Amino acid sequence: MAENQRPAGLRAALAFAGAVAVCAVAGAASAQTEYGTRPSPEQTKLVRDTCLNVMRIRQGFVPFDACVESLSQTLKQKSFNGTISKGTSASYMMNRPGERSYSESNPEERRRKEEYSCIQLGIPPGSPGLGHCVAELDSALRSVEHSD
Repeated sequence: MAENQRPAGLRAALAFAGAVAVCAVAGAASAQTEYGTRPSPEQTKLVRDTCLNVMRIRQGFVPFDACVESLSQTLKQKSFNGTISKGTSASYMMNRPGERSYSESNPEERRRKEEYSCIQLGIPPGSPGLGHCVAELDSALRSVEHSD
């Protein structure tokens, strides 16, 4: 049976099936791009060191994992957007957060730790990306705050 002789319902069903197949392939490619990109070993080390030494969160605890996940996601998103810069601001370097752990810090010190952590990733001070990174990190840590 030639294609133009097929019943209209069958043609519509075949067209729909073809469209679904195209969407599935496109979605899989998009998901592979989004989820297939892993941080480099250097980025992973930077993120882990930042959570350990800047945020002062000990490894082996849920907040450490939340910190690593949040900062890794930020790195992944920012590398796609091209907003990562090299180096950090001298003013932030001089106002480095205190030595207390994140959980023992007051809200102001927590905020400084979060900002400094995001700047360590190469996000420029004062940029919209910095605010987004800080908000994401703060949210991730608040969601697991009592998991120690």
